[in-house]
This record gives sequence, structure tokens and C-alpha cells, in this order.
Amino acid sequence: MQRCRPALVVLENVCSAPWEQIKTILQEIDYNGYHMKIDSKNYYLPQTRERGYMICIDQRRLVTEPVEEAKSRKLSAFAQLMKKLERPASSPVTQFLLSHDDIRLHDAVNDISANSNKDRQAVDWTRYKARHLGYRMREGLGDKRPLTKWQENGTCQMPDFYWHGWSRTQTERVWDTLDVNFLRTVARGYDINSKSRVIDLSQGLDRELDQRASGVAGCLTPRGQHFITSRGGPLLGIEALALQGIPIDRLLIGNDSQRDLHDLAGNAMTSTVVGAAIITALTLGYQALPLPTAPCDLDDSELITQQRSIAPNYTMVPLLANIADDNGIPTGELYQLSLRTARLCYCDSHTGTRSDIILTCVACGHTACSKCGKNPPHCYRPVETDELKLRLPPIEFETQVKTRLPMCLQINGLSVDMFQDLREPDMPPDVKHAWDTFIDTIEHSLSNVFKFQGVVRQSSWTITYEGTNSFLKLTCTSIGLQWLLYVIPSKLEPSNSPLRQMLSRPIAKMTPSGNNSFDGTWLIGSPISSQFDLLVAGGGELVDSLPARSGLQHPSFRNLKTWSILHIDAKAEDMKNLEIDIRGAYELLPDCGAASGSLRKRLNSPGSPVYLFLDPTEIGPHQLDSWIFSLEHERLGFGQARNTIAEVRPNWNPLYLSHGQDIVPCWYRKWRETASVALSVYRTSPPPQFFIPGPSL
Repeated sequence: MQRCRPALVVLENVCSAPWEQIKTILQEIDYNGYHMKIDSKNYYLPQTRERGYMICIDQRRLVTEPVEEAKSRKLSAFAQLMKKLERPASSPVTQFLLSHDDIRLHDAVNDISANSNKDRQAVDWTRYKARHLGYRMREGLGDKRPLTKWQENGTCQMPDFYWHGWSRTQTERVWDTLDVNFLRTVARGYDINSKSRVIDLSQGLDRELDQRASGVAGCLTPRGQHFITSRGGPLLGIEALALQGIPIDRLLIGNDSQRDLHDLAGNAMTSTVVGAAIITALTLGYQALPLPTAPCDLDDSELITQQRSIAPNYTMVPLLANIADDNGIPTGELYQLSLRTARLCYCDSHTGTRSDIILTCVACGHTACSKCGKNPPHCYRPVETDELKLRLPPIEFETQVKTRLPMCLQINGLSVDMFQDLREPDMPPDVKHAWDTFIDTIEHSLSNVFKFQGVVRQSSWTITYEGTNSFLKLTCTSIGLQWLLYVIPSKLEPSNSPLRQMLSRPIAKMTPSGNNSFDGTWLIGSPISSQFDLLVAGGGELVDSLPARSGLQHPSFRNLKTWSILHIDAKAEDMKNLEIDIRGAYELLPDCGAASGSLRKRLNSPGSPVYLFLDPTEIGPHQLDSWIFSLEHERLGFGQARNTIAEVRPNWNPLYLSHGQDIVPCWYRKWRETASVALSVYRTSPPPQFFIPGPSL
């Protein structure tokens, strides 16, 4: 600095750096330095990264406030302006992760599975065993390993959705750290596998206590190993770069390993914080910058001119567009095709179709391969070989959808008045305001033209059409096909606003009837839930609950029991408002893998089985999680919302059900049939014409 004398300098270092000493040294060479501590999560990104930042201004160019005076005030001009540029992170870590169908994800998983321990020294478990056992005893967590089921011989069996290739390369210390974190959250009242928590596995048990806000990562370091609990795998190096605000889609990083990218991210500065610091430095010290000089005039001989190339003249030949049939793919054919190409195990991913032994649970219908389907145990039986021979590669479904379904759709007859008819009289002021906001938002979204966007394969197939302010989804599940209409909230809408919660659910839906997948009766949904009371009573036997089965030693958990049967009853008039009558006896299925071992299935259920289970939110306090009634119970991907029949009030738990009959508030959404709404193919008039170059003249 003393030799080059830059007008403005931005410094970044750890908070424990000798900042006061740096200021003194800078003053000796005629620079004023202004310092403050900054956390990255206050500047757009969900990462707790506390660093010190300092701007330095050359006093020979611009005289600024003395450092001593700035120190005497609560906030310096630098700190005040940085505070104005703060914008707390509103998107969770999961929004920065690669999507499940991103090719970079699968390449990265293969990389970390093959090279996970290449640069790590072998760890002797005996060095950590006493420390881990001591922590378990102090916290009353017991000595069981319910999550990883690892053994002293060096084997483990992770839950079926985990990244098994990566998991098997980890050490016993990491496995036991995962188990302790699972037990710790069970004691706190939730299942870590159903929440998107970020745990640094490189830290010891007594240092990484998992007490940050949901959806926020700890400080990224070069040798850190941040584990995403709802993913069952670690934060990748390329994702760590994204959490530093680096635009990964613009980088060519195909030849770099994930370990190298993680090192790069751990040593990098957070771009959003650096950007704010640069803006602040320019705002406060722009007068210290040298004046711009006039551009020099170049001689014509020095100019480089590009030779123009004249393309040959072509005649334009009309191209006959392949217009899809108005009827698309028949309903039965599309349904059968979705079943034959469905993902039957997490290791299938979005492109695989395993042909070896596939298991299906006779209790809940979950499927997995023989390698993954060991944790949770379920009640498996092998799928018949003849049935597996009927499977098709997923590309077959994608090809049929892209070549036979129309590329543009529209919904006719949908109006705001249909939603207004669902309003209830005498609504409280806050509910009335929510209704008005909802109506104003959807008013300009009901006449959108929906254009084909893509096909996604997860636990089921989803075909998406996007409009200007809304989107349309066709879900193909084992239950059947269903069209769902969603409205997109404004980008200016706060992330935790009630409107975003209302619009996270479909506003209209239709189940195809007959042979045409576009024909069916549409249902219009109310954005505000209505309430009724459930009568819940325990029955059957008292069996061990998840805390007791996990071996927690605290007196409140050691012998905690739950009823094997729950009897659900309600008034007949309330059941008329639901899509399906949910009354009946629900049997506990503790080995079928739902959150907190909560899955229950209605006995003797006519038609599709009805499930009752805890459906936690991905981000947020577990006190707001609810038990729901639904026709589906499969694990959802990041950002997905489940279709429910009814929802029990938050924080209700049958573990603490009395021996009598409890009255529990329950919420549901009203749905009303309308015969005037129809889904059809969108046609332009006249039809579009396409031309391609023909022979050259």
C-alpha cells in the first residue's frame, strides 16, 4: 500500500485479527481505516460467516473523519452505510442446492464417493469413543445407533434415501456423530431426517450443537463437512461456492474436484458482502479517486478492422410443424406408462431403472432395491420378476410426453367469482384482508397460456406447463393422474407472508375422467382453511414410541408409549365437506419410515388407503408441524408441497393422548365442483408458419 498508494482499499479477515493494530499502522502511512464485524447471513445468503471488514482511504487524496472520532461514536460512517445495505437472507440453504435431475449432481456424488477420504488421515475410533460415550451419558441419549446402524466391524446401513456411496467411506466418528444428532433431535421433539438442518461433521459433538436457525449453514471452511440432514448427503463443493454468492452457472469447473471447490469456497470472501463494502467505499471515498483521462486518439493505421463475410443467399423453405393431437396421450396409456417407468428406489435417481431385486412393503406400498431397502425395515416382499420385466427406461416416458402432448394449453371458464363464492360470512379482519390479497393476486393469472416446461421424475412423474403468473402440473402417481393449477406470488412478496403460504397449494385441480386426459370436472379451492373437530381415542396395545425405541435414557422418554390403534371419529356433516371420509381405525406402522415413526394406515379402507402421519415443514420450528390425513406418504423433494385431505392443529401429538377421547381441532380446504371450466389445447389463428434455409441460389 505504501508503495502503490491506492486511493481506496477494502480489507477482509477473521474477527480475531489485530484490527486496532492495523489501524495504527495505516495511520503511519497516511491512511484512515474504518472497521466493523459483518455476518454473511445479513447480506442475502443463508450462511453464518462472521468476518471483519475495513475500508481504507488515502488521506493524501481525501481527508476524512479521524479514526479516533469515528471510534468514539457508536457507528462510523462506514458502519452506518453498511447497515443500510443489509438484507437478511430469506432463502434457505436448500434453495442453493443442485436439483435432483442436474447432471452436475450425479457427477459430484460419484466424485465424493470415490475420493471422500483420499485427503483425510485415518481416524482411530478409540481416540473418540470415550468422548462420544461420555457425551451420550451426560445428555441421556443412550448407547443405541438407530440412524446408521453401524457396527464395530466397520459396516453401516444408512436410511434408504441417504447417499450410500459417500456414507460407506466415512469413519466411525462421523457415523456416531450422525446417530448422536438424530438422538438429540428426537429428544428435542422432531426427526432430523425430515428437517433441513445443516451439521458440520468435521466438528466435535460438544462444539457442533445444531442450534442455528433452520435453513442456515454454519461458516464454510476449507476442511469443513456440512451435512444436509433432509438430503442424506453433504454440501457439495459447487454448492458451497453458491453459498458464497458465486454464480456457479457461469463457471467452467468441470475439471475441478468437489474437494478443490470446497477449499476454494472456504477461502473465498462472500461476494454479497464484498459488493456492499465496495459500494460503501466508493460512496464515502469517490473524491479520492483520480479524475478520468480523455481517451487517446488512434491513428487509422492502428485500428483493427474485421473482415466482413457475405453469407450466400438461400431460399426459405416452409417447414411443416408436427402439431400434437388435441387428445394428447389417452389417460390409461399415460398412467400405465408412468407406472412402468416409475422410480422404484432412491438409487434409481431420475434416469435409472434397476432390474435386480426390488422390494415392496405390504403395509405401506413403499419400494426399494435389496441393497437400499434395509433401513427402515418396512415389511418387504420381492416384486415378481414378470412385473419387473415390464419396466421401461425413463427416457421412454419423456419421449412420449414431449412428442405426443401439446406444447401449449389453456384453461377456459375460470373466473374470480368462483373463488368469491367460497368466502364465508363474518370473517375476521385479518382473514378478510388475506382473502382480498389473494383475489387481487390471482385476478390476472386465470387466463394465462401455459407452455410446456419439462418433465421431472421423483417419487412420481410431474409434467409442468408454465404461464406468465401461474403454472400447471400434471402429476402421475400410483393413485392416478391429476392436474393442479398454481399461482406464482410477486417477487416482492415477503418470504414468510401468508399469501405465499396460500399460494403454495393449488387453487384448482382436476382428475381426468374417460379416455381424454384433458377432460374432467375441475374443483375450485378456497385459500383459507375451515375448521371442524375430530374425536380421537386410543386403542389396541400400548407400544414403545420412537424415543423409547431409540434408547433415550431420560425418564420422560425411557418408557414413553403410544397406542397401536387410533380411532378417529367426527360428525357426518363435517365429513361431507371433505373429499374422502377420514373416519376409522388407524394402525401404527412404526417401521415404515415416516417422520418420527408416525405413519398410520386406516384399516379396512375402501378404495385407496388413507394415511395419518406427521408431515413436518422443511424449514421452520417443529412446534408448527402438523399431523395430516393424505392418500400419499412418500418422501417429498425440496420445496414440494403435499396434497392433504385434512390437517390437525399444530403441535398435537398422539404420544400424549389421554385414556379417554380427545377433541382435536382440524382444518381442511373447501373444494367446489364447477362444470364451466375446461382444459384445452391452445391454438393460434392462423397457425404459426416456420421456414428453414433451402438450397443456395
